[in-house]
Amino acid sequence: MSIGPSYAQTPTTSALNMLVLGVDVNGQGYPIVMIDMAHGTADTLATFASRPVCQPSLTPDGQMLLYELYDESGLPYVYQSNISQRERVLLEIHDQSFLNCPLISSDANAIAWHQPTSDGKTALVLTDMQGKNLKTLQIHSTILDMQWTPSGGAMVYQVVDEQALFSELVSLPREGGAMPRVVFQSNNGILIDYMWTSDSTGLLVAYATDQDVSIALLPTPCVIGPGPQCVPEPLASFPAGADIKFFNAYAPLSRQVVLAVQLESFESGSYYTDLWLLDLANAGKVRQITNSAELIESDAVWSPDETTLYFIGSQLDETSQTLRGGIYMLDMTAINPSPILVFQSAVFSPSSFLHVYTLPLQG
Repeated sequence: MSIGPSYAQTPTTSALNMLVLGVDVNGQGYPIVMIDMAHGTADTLATFASRPVCQPSLTPDGQMLLYELYDESGLPYVYQSNISQRERVLLEIHDQSFLNCPLISSDANAIAWHQPTSDGKTALVLTDMQGKNLKTLQIHSTILDMQWTPSGGAMVYQVVDEQALFSELVSLPREGGAMPRVVFQSNNGILIDYMWTSDSTGLLVAYATDQDVSIALLPTPCVIGPGPQCVPEPLASFPAGADIKFFNAYAPLSRQVVLAVQLESFESGSYYTDLWLLDLANAGKVRQITNSAELIESDAVWSPDETTLYFIGSQLDETSQTLRGGIYMLDMTAINPSPILVFQSAVFSPSSFLHVYTLPLQG
């Protein structure tokens, strides 16, 4: 089903299809859509009745998607959807006591889940791709988040102890019954965000201290062993109070990654968000690449040839007093690129990219 016309496209977008999560602006839920950038159309694959608690999970090739809904009693149920064929099946996991937040492993042969325990704690569990053969990896008072390592051999996730004020980051091997390894301790600062590098050399962490907000690269041997305990050494710093969000937006041909930085304007007292580029090959050098006070940037992806950056930017609709999103492009070959709007729908407001396809999908 097409969900509305968009702005005309540029030649650089013609080969791209984008799987995008967003909001129906008429209040009809939270769709997952496939945007054909060449024709400016967006077809709905699935719609959440309420905002998803957890981000839908995809296989690395972008061909299979897991997304979670809830029935009237609050019990989660998960659909497995074939993107190319537009077919979906329901995973029969109801008897496994509220498995939720599915996360497909990097090697696409297992799913990690959260599972609440009877005593109010959180279990980190593993199943096969059909949601069967459950294996409990760890139980903790609170597990907030998780990411697979690029190899799929371990996970990193946040935990909060009952007596702690801030979360800590730990890693846990998928096999072997090893104990969790502390990756980032709360005495180093307040953990803001974290993400693996695309070349598996380490884990980027953003954290706040009393003085500033820093980004550090923790080498893989200290994250998942057998190296010494991780000691964060800042690559880049921002003023205290900044909020940093990592995007899965590594440049395909270089070691550059895009992040969003939210800062407070001392003139107006309001907050604004812009995109910055972190160059891991150049001693962590950062540079600002957008300066649009009217836009809130929420996600970004690169073109395969690294000449173009696409990002989702939202603006306040004065009539409805809600944020309306669109997809913008930046010409990264220009010295000072300016955002160009390349997709905007009358009924769908994009919020995050799930996957980008460079060839037409075969139905």
